[in-house]
Amino acid sequence: GTAGAAVLAGGDDSRNLHAAVLAKLHGVGLTLTVLDDPAAAEVFEAAGADVTIDPGDETAEKMARFTFDERTHQMAMLGDDRFEVLDITVRPDSRFAHRPVDALPGAGVGAIVRDGAVLFPGGKDELRPGDRVVVLTEPDRVPAIEHDL
Repeated sequence: GTAGAAVLAGGDDSRNLHAAVLAKLHGVGLTLTVLDDPAAAEVFEAAGADVTIDPGDETAEKMARFTFDERTHQMAMLGDDRFEVLDITVRPDSRFAHRPVDALPGAGVGAIVRDGAVLFPGGKDELRPGDRVVVLTEPDRVPAIEHDL
């Protein structure tokens, strides 16, 4: 199946731009790109990338939010704080372990890191205990996502 979202954070803007365009051509609904050079945002947007992230644009308040759940490895605010991207580990007792990624309400799973490999899941791919998942959600859904996973 086609992934609902692609997170592009390879550290090389030209490769990330190429990957974002390819993802769009292959039907990926949402592309999120982490910029190496914030000045490249206009080029990414002109090429059709949905969201660009400047990692240097984080405030101390946003960084402090990482302390809510020890399994949350990273968090980024996107689009004037309309969305958040979480990097979180699935607990063995999560009610979403062994369920498809599209069962997670109010969130899109853009990537799964499993056994050292990165997977770009379709809606029917399953979450497994120990998976690190990159999740796009609205800010008010973050506590529920952390609780659910």
